Amino acid sequence: MDAYRARHGKLELQVAGETSPAVDKANLARSTANCGEGMLEASVFALARELRVPQPVAELAFHPGRRWRFDFAWPDYRVALEVEGGIWRKGGKGAHSGGAAIERDIEKHNHATVLGWRVIRAAPEDLTLGMGMCAAIIRST
Repeated sequence: MDAYRARHGKLELQVAGETSPAVDKANLARSTANCGEGMLEASVFALARELRVPQPVAELAFHPGRRWRFDFAWPDYRVALEVEGGIWRKGGKGAHSGGAAIERDIEKHNHATVLGWRVIRAAPEDLTLGMGMCAAIIRST
């Protein structure tokens, strides 16, 4: 994917037959590769503006009986973006990379699906693609 990013400074995302505005992937990749939460949130909000979709709600509690939260969500559209950070941390010590954590994520995402949510999962490096998919869903509803 990094070689792909190097060849394409600006890329129009095409998801479900729809083309979004061009997004500067090189700048985004630099800003999100190892960013903290505040920088990630700023990147998501900037992408929402570039993709011309409503601003998402950060850390939305979506389940009536559990304390689960989506990283970013568009509740009016029942679309959520989960950014899977720490996947490649040394020693497998990312927040969601152990067996028990993966099982918890599966349970969370299955419950979200039953409640009518469409959840897009993305690594920080692929945030543009994840946001493009969310934008395509939002525009199709």
